[in-house]
Amino acid sequence: RNGTVTTNATNSKACPLRGSLGCVDLDAFALRDESVWIPERNGTVTTNIYGPMEAGFSNTVPGMKCLNDNTVSGGIDTQTAEMMVYHYCGHEEDILVLDTCGGHAVPYHYHERLACLYTSDPTTGHSTRVGTAADGNGIYGMYIDGGVQPTDMDACGGRFGVTPDSNGETVYYYPIKPYPPFTLGCYGPVSSVQECRELYPDTCLQEKGATIEEITTDYGTGLYALDCPCFDENHSNVESQKERPKYLPEQKTDEFPY
Repeated sequence: RNGTVTTNATNSKACPLRGSLGCVDLDAFALRDESVWIPERNGTVTTNIYGPMEAGFSNTVPGMKCLNDNTVSGGIDTQTAEMMVYHYCGHEEDILVLDTCGGHAVPYHYHERLACLYTSDPTTGHSTRVGTAADGNGIYGMYIDGGVQPTDMDACGGRFGVTPDSNGETVYYYPIKPYPPFTLGCYGPVSSVQECRELYPDTCLQEKGATIEEITTDYGTGLYALDCPCFDENHSNVESQKERPKYLPEQKTDEFPY
């Protein structure tokens, strides 16, 4: 190939907002260290990769009694949901939405990080393959050639590039990200955030009735579009919100390097 790739946006599709959008590959599955997992997760099916959104929490959910009268609505990404829980529960350190690999629940599934499922290619520094999305494209670890994070991903969370197992060919694939949608927000490619949002008209487009909710973390209160997995360069998923959401830190931090 000559290095120039034209995206075919007509192939783009919405992902499931709940449930599996891909599965862990066998080679990645073999990397898991069961000894560091939460015991009750062991023995459950651990191959499903979900999208970014959580189903919601109230004080009736096991381990979430500290929420008291507060709730975390369904349709908020797991990272933001965890920040909300931390805020409402008075900074209790042992209250976690996800385990160290980025998964939870029974049956077990992954939402973000997936750090226990990939290594780095010894030659290029590119992360190895984690799984396969339902559109057939690969899901890889966080780093591309040179061991750096990519800056050229589209609104689905995908990019074109050479991977450790593509035999030198340029392919479309999804690197894992430290921010939502974490793996992928839609089956790409797409050419814009708006194109991603148009795949989810009922949850992303305000003119179609998207539900916009005020949410609060330790950093502040901001607007969030429930069940909209399409985030712009400011990490906002609300069409009318053109600035960085107030529920995120104002500037990059070690915890939020974006």
